[in-house]
Amino acid sequence: MSSIQLNEPSSSPNTPAARRKQPRKLESVPASTSYEPKPPSSLSSSNNQGNLPADAFNSTNPEKAVFELFSEHRSYDYQQLDTTLEYSNYKLMPHQAYGRKWMADQESDGRNGGIVADEMGLGKTLQALVRIKDDRISAIARGETVGPTLVVGPKSILLQWEEEIRRTFHFDERLICKIYHGANRYLDKTDIVLTTYGILNSDHESTEATKWTRRYGLFRHSWRRLILDEAHEIRNPGTKKAKAAFAVNAEYRWCLTGTPIQNKLYDLFSLFHLLGVKDFSEDQWFKRNIEAPGARSRNSIRPGAQRLLKIALGSAMLRRLKTDEVNGCPILSLPPLQITIWNCQFSPSEREFYDALEARMKDIIEELLNQLEHGDIRFYSTAWVLLLRLRQACLHPSLLIEQRLEQVADDVGSKERRQDVSNKDNRCLLCRNQTNSDKHKEECGRFIDMAKIFSRNQASTKIKITLGLLREIKTRPGNEKTIIFSQFTSMLNIIEPFLQRQGIRFARLDGTMDMNRRKQQLSDIKEMPRVTVILVSLRTGGVGLNLTECNNVILFDLWWNPAVEEQAFARAHRMGQIRPVNVYKLVTENTVEERIMELQDRKKKLATETLDRDEIENLKKLSKKELLSLMACHS
Repeated sequence: MSSIQLNEPSSSPNTPAARRKQPRKLESVPASTSYEPKPPSSLSSSNNQGNLPADAFNSTNPEKAVFELFSEHRSYDYQQLDTTLEYSNYKLMPHQAYGRKWMADQESDGRNGGIVADEMGLGKTLQALVRIKDDRISAIARGETVGPTLVVGPKSILLQWEEEIRRTFHFDERLICKIYHGANRYLDKTDIVLTTYGILNSDHESTEATKWTRRYGLFRHSWRRLILDEAHEIRNPGTKKAKAAFAVNAEYRWCLTGTPIQNKLYDLFSLFHLLGVKDFSEDQWFKRNIEAPGARSRNSIRPGAQRLLKIALGSAMLRRLKTDEVNGCPILSLPPLQITIWNCQFSPSEREFYDALEARMKDIIEELLNQLEHGDIRFYSTAWVLLLRLRQACLHPSLLIEQRLEQVADDVGSKERRQDVSNKDNRCLLCRNQTNSDKHKEECGRFIDMAKIFSRNQASTKIKITLGLLREIKTRPGNEKTIIFSQFTSMLNIIEPFLQRQGIRFARLDGTMDMNRRKQQLSDIKEMPRVTVILVSLRTGGVGLNLTECNNVILFDLWWNPAVEEQAFARAHRMGQIRPVNVYKLVTENTVEERIMELQDRKKKLATETLDRDEIENLKKLSKKELLSLMACHS
């Protein structure tokens, strides 16, 4: 099979803006009928409401209705759609065949891509690969040559794309794929280049440094299309990775994300800007006409803007949920998912340590309230550390002495916390407060000494329960496999020797691994029958992975936002899973973990309407009363 030559950019002005296409106009595609491409129409004259529910904005709460679009139940008629792929053993599902035609139409008649916002597990990657392959076949039939496609995503998903290419296409029809990552990066003839947001930004910064008089790496070439996987990564248009994505020279642009809004309405702007959607891609226009003045939450939209936003989404976005219907049946039928809350009871020594620690944390937070305003970032930073210490004590007390907070901050993704903990001047080892008080440091220091009593070789309650679950799973027929998620890589380090002593062979996936090691670890859990467990850091492996070889999930510690947890569960409960999936959430009784669970139930805005992975940002959404309740304090 011949491959495709990378093209040098044509001679054009050396500015990203000059290389962008003209803004696309908006059109609408009905969702309730069989697919028929429509000619483009202007925003002002379009009366069609797109592929969104007809009554989506007739709610008594129109601001909230915008966000309900992303969880609205829809029914489609997918009759008369060809589901066969002549170059694959796969047969498309009806919703994927619809997506195939929709994506083809979005690359015709002056349109330059769109947003595929299908819920996780519905095959966004497969639909994108089919678009690339179909386009190449059409070009060959016309006697033309098309450039390669650049796919950008988090490091954790690049191997998934490579695996999907291998599985999807017949050997002689397989697209040539190149992973552009690591120290020795080079580009040659290929169909698809896979890279990370970090590498894209690095090449962009090198190019920007020359004021575009010289291009580096990925910016030396013109691309047939740019595909951003987990496209919500660019939701802040001011970040370096967003600016790098905007600057890519590509004929077509695609955003793949199951969560186009993660935290606020403005998250959509970057996606519109990348696509060049008329008016919506202009920052000041978007803020002036769509976003309410001073908007900080998802439910903030300027009155009267609902219809404009609905038309824009109807034109540029395709969104399907697992609960949508195809000819009266669910769009995707998966084996059942059973989530069990496993209540854990401390040993007497663990309980004594935890209760004393919690009492100390209360004293610190009340002392802090007398010094700082609730809105002060130092308040949230300290509250984050105090809650972190309580959560660590629920897992294994030795985490308090062996876990550097700098590493913890990387695990949970707080930029502010990473900056804060790196400053070690006069900081208490336990609560990280900056203080000159010897009494304060002495009172906190005794908990570090108490934690030293608990050896890493001593199994905590949660480790004992995990080992018991694994023993029970082993007795089941069929060689079932298990994912163990923790947000702390140091906790995975503690778990490892216990698995080894039990003779349990395991793989591991965390953010410290290079691409080759990741590939080997994933191969082990997928292909080696004796490897029955994979340890995964929640932040690294919570999205993008396909681990349907596993049908059991143990969530060792809770995340603030259960929507992030659900993304992790979907690594096993997704298309391709043939067994019932069992999820075990380990929750320690009478601790901060129970209070987090209660808060998640009460605060639906925090729990189900956002996907923010930054813990301090989640804390900022809490009232003073709610935050104090997590600490078991009374306001």
